[in-house]
This record gives sequence, C-alpha cells and structure tokens, in this order.
Amino acid sequence: MRVKLSFTVEEEDALDGAAKVLQLGAADLQQAINLFTAVQEELKGGTEEESSPVNIRKSLDMIEEFRQALLNMDIRLGEVDDIVRGFDRYLHSKDEVAASAPEEEAELPSGEPT
Repeated sequence: MRVKLSFTVEEEDALDGAAKVLQLGAADLQQAINLFTAVQEELKGGTEEESSPVNIRKSLDMIEEFRQALLNMDIRLGEVDDIVRGFDRYLHSKDEVAASAPEEEAELPSGEPT
C-alpha cells in the first residue's frame, strides 16, 4: 500500500530533493526498459540465434509487469511534478510579495505634512 509523505527542506535543497525522489524510480524505469525488449523477443519467438514457440501466457504476464513498471514510474513522475510545481508557486508568490512591498510602504500615510 502506498502512503503519501510530506517533509520540509531548505529552499535551496527543494529541487535536489525532487531529483532524489525521481531517482527512487530508477529500478522501475530500468525494469520497464528491460521488459520492453523482452516482451518483443517473446512475441517474436526468441532472438535470431535462439528460436522457440511463443508462450502467450508468459507474454501476457510480461506485458502486465511492463505496464506495472510504467505505472510506478508515472506515479513517481507525478510526485516529482507536484514538488516542482509547488516550488515554482512558492517562488512566484515570494517574488510577488517582494515586488509589492515597496508599493505598500509608499502608500502608508505618514501623518506628517511633507
């Protein structure tokens, strides 16, 4: 079962943290790449050097495993996308606050004639 985690990092470490989360999907991606080739070989009846009858059940099981690996990678990419988009929103809101601060100071009534 999957659980959603939330944690805090320093601002300068946010994107590095996103990269580390993405790296957690490396095994799934490698598995998908390997299955991509293996499924094709199975459906063709083996390699050119070794030919054998197509095992349909095995092919279907490999396709299911391939799809699961891709799904796991898609979930991981979705998590990274959420982190990066959230960080981007944070940076934009921080810029907006910084840009509006001088305007607010200029609008404050001084109470004293100039």
